[in-house]
Amino acid sequence: MGKYQKDRAGYKLTLDEINHYLKIAKAIKLTIELQQKLDRIYVTNF
Repeated sequence: MGKYQKDRAGYKLTLDEINHYLKIAKAIKLTIELQQKLDRIYVTNF
């Protein structure tokens, strides 16, 4: 995400680009949350 932002510094994003960025951010957030849940399950059962 940081590289994406750095590469676009000073560049005006279109609405489609903003929406795409938000989708990526949400997917990363959900992935992290899911991994944390899996980690807790794994530690509890193994």
